[in-house]
Amino acid sequence: MNSDKERAINISPDKVCAAYAGKKRRKKLALQTYKEEETGADMILIEGEADALEFLGNVLLAQAKFDKDCGFFFGPRTAGNAFFDKNRSTHGLYIHRLPCLEEKNLKLAKPIK
Repeated sequence: MNSDKERAINISPDKVCAAYAGKKRRKKLALQTYKEEETGADMILIEGEADALEFLGNVLLAQAKFDKDCGFFFGPRTAGNAFFDKNRSTHGLYIHRLPCLEEKNLKLAKPIK
């Protein structure tokens, strides 16, 4: 059985979003892809003020612990768009914890070429 501490942190990413949505001056995330100059490697830039990065960290932690759903997504032109700088974000985020709870999610998580 899970300890009280483990049970207390087993909240959904949606609840994390709801908690941060109530903040008056919510900071925004920006997600973009770019090519790193020295190596030419394709990179993902996650940018934001400290509060925005803390929010993203809490969403990741919540998804890691939430045992009722293995996937969560949000982005600048979809659910959760209030957390994104729509002028600077070219991508959203799909967080998929393994093992998958639904076989169909494995088909959705293929990289875009």
